[in-house]
Amino acid sequence: MRYKNGKGVGDINISVDNGEVKGLFGPNGAG
Repeated sequence: MRYKNGKGVGDINISVDNGEVKGLFGPNGAG
């Protein structure tokens, strides 16, 4: 949950490629 602080944006970008984070903070993003 680093993307909440905007510090793990780099790590999130990599996760987005997997499409796993897309469901976390995507159109249905809870963050």
